[in-house]
Amino acid sequence: MAKPNIKSHNLKTHPLYIAKQIHIDNQLGGTTMLYQRAEVIPGGDCETVGDWAETASGEFDVTATGSGRVGANSITLTQTDADGLGSIYLLLSAPMDYRWANYVGYWYKGGNGDIFTAGDIEFYTFSDPTRYAYANRSKAIDLFVGDFTEEGTAAWHYNEILLSDMTPATGYEGEDLKEVWGIGFYSGAGSDGNFIIVDHIEFYTYGTDYGPARGQIKAAPIADGVTVVKGDGLAWVLGSGRVKISADNEPEFAGIAVAAGTAVGNEKGTAIAYFVVDGPVHMLCNDASIADNEGVAASAVGGALTIDDGGGSSSAFNLGKATGAGLANEVIVVTLGDHRGTTA
Repeated sequence: MAKPNIKSHNLKTHPLYIAKQIHIDNQLGGTTMLYQRAEVIPGGDCETVGDWAETASGEFDVTATGSGRVGANSITLTQTDADGLGSIYLLLSAPMDYRWANYVGYWYKGGNGDIFTAGDIEFYTFSDPTRYAYANRSKAIDLFVGDFTEEGTAAWHYNEILLSDMTPATGYEGEDLKEVWGIGFYSGAGSDGNFIIVDHIEFYTYGTDYGPARGQIKAAPIADGVTVVKGDGLAWVLGSGRVKISADNEPEFAGIAVAAGTAVGNEKGTAIAYFVVDGPVHMLCNDASIADNEGVAASAVGGALTIDDGGGSSSAFNLGKATGAGLANEVIVVTLGDHRGTTA
């Protein structure tokens, strides 16, 4: 067998193997992208409420939840006074360089019946350890683009933020996240007593709309005329080596698209889809039928890729295994590709 053709990015005369990306040209499967990364910001595990501080106690407050989505604890952010303005922030002991990241995300859920709109709460970063309040932010973004009503306090959701979508503050235009001294949440409006629970805040390179893609990421040409966006379920086009949008319970399932933006396949095959094929990924439950350690199947595809237990059909095709029970409209972790096959 011929040796793989290894192509590496170079900085002047020095090859950059670890800090950037390595591509291996594979004639059978196209280019495989090996580099992906996800890291929790120090204190972002939300296990210790003392890591967080408030600028306006009695207006926007942080408390320990006593349980968590990941680990034993999380933090609860409460709009104690609807007319009050305040920041809840995490100040680091040393700056972090997040130029390698494309996303920041976290698990969350709100109070039962709480309604949030744009402008109620924002997420922000700051680049000066002495200027940690929202007024001194470097970048910020609304947590809720449209109206969001929490239908129950049991189901966990996931918020994935594209870092390039964050708005730089005056004086921070061109901010490249080289020195992040901390993150924060800002309450600009809302209803007295509204709260959200937040857990496991991390920066990462590739996402699926519901969290980081931690497994192997592959690439293949997109079938002619097919449009692919991040979060789409993809399937192989047999006999061509290209990918298309997958159908429900399709045995040729290839993976989940992870590249931001939109790509449209062409006749030449130069439009490429990048997709995660295995490892733990976050997926949205279609209903409450999924049990812990159960095989899951696709119940909807495309940008609205959702999953169920696949137990109602002997032809259901498992995408992977659930690592916990799932409620309707809850995001859970699935080990993609684990025990993949047809359910009986």
